[in-house]
Amino acid sequence: MGYGSHPYASNLTKKNNKKKGLVLMNMVYSLGHISGAHFNPAVTTAILVRNIPQFPRHDMFNIFGYFISQYAGGITGGFLAWSIGGHKTAYQWPHVQKDQGNPATPGDVWHVFQSEFIFTFLLAFIVLNVATDQRNSNNQFYGAAIGSTLMLAAFTIGSISGCVINPAVWVGTVCSASAAANNKHQPFFVYHFYIFWIAEYAGGAFAGLLFNLFIKNSQADGKAAESEKFEIAEVPTEDFAKTETEMR
Repeated sequence: MGYGSHPYASNLTKKNNKKKGLVLMNMVYSLGHISGAHFNPAVTTAILVRNIPQFPRHDMFNIFGYFISQYAGGITGGFLAWSIGGHKTAYQWPHVQKDQGNPATPGDVWHVFQSEFIFTFLLAFIVLNVATDQRNSNNQFYGAAIGSTLMLAAFTIGSISGCVINPAVWVGTVCSASAAANNKHQPFFVYHFYIFWIAEYAGGAFAGLLFNLFIKNSQADGKAAESEKFEIAEVPTEDFAKTETEMR
């Protein structure tokens, strides 16, 4: 999957930090012109709140298609990771507590929630600014900005929450991990699973709301403000001749 590892497997998280951002950057550059390269239900939520003409809220068929594709991709990615990396790779998933017999404290839950909310918000907010604002249209840095944000998030919160910041990634890792655990008769638990849904969807929605409140304007949507529109009046040729005669 690339992201969403066991929060307490710090050695694995450190190895994957750079890979996460680079993979996302390449995918954004490769597929952005086709689908917008959301890949993340939280980012799609931010864009829905932003409500751009290219992705209107009323197009429910298109919206559900994005969400279904994202979760299907997450689940497929989880099982591909199992197929390629084996049981050790598949038997990892984001969760708050260290093991089944060691319950998480309220502080642990709060730390993970904050981490996921803040960095999902940052990722979605940067996507809105570099990929949906027409004042940044035709830029070539959008993929690097998005990928480096994920890389920064992985370095910062990888050992705290696993740096999921994508509900589809959480679902994919949980599906493959549960299957791997059942195959080897190992323990599997998903306590506090709601964090990886509420924090991420809330972070995406907050990014869209903040953009609309403080950044969005007519230029952001590619529409020139009426006050900025002007026309050059055409002056008849005879008026030029008349003016020249008067000046003489």
